[in-house]
Amino acid sequence: MPRHLADTPAGHVRRALELLEELEHDLRVPASSILGRRDHVVLVVAARRRLRLAAAVLESPPASRRVRFVQKRVWVARVMFGVAVFVAGGAAYLVRSAWRCLRGVLRLVSILRAI
Repeated sequence: MPRHLADTPAGHVRRALELLEELEHDLRVPASSILGRRDHVVLVVAARRRLRLAAAVLESPPASRRVRFVQKRVWVARVMFGVAVFVAGGAAYLVRSAWRCLRGVLRLVSILRAI
């Protein structure tokens, strides 16, 4: 039994793509007597696009645990940074408000001393 290059799932998808391209070429030939040839060409082109996407997914390496771990850590770091900025902003607002209040009290005291 001869072994084909299409032993892997990606290889099967590549072989199917080749067959679809041949079929599309045969359907586009003007001498072809197939009725509704345009509809068949559209179906073949759509199937070929889906197979190309499937081949790209099969050939791309899956994300490793380390990559997912780092991505999760980055997300947590972003959230923590946002919380820290929010807390720092709240603290700055409280300090500014206390300073203004103290300044108002000192003005009032100085005005009352002058009277």
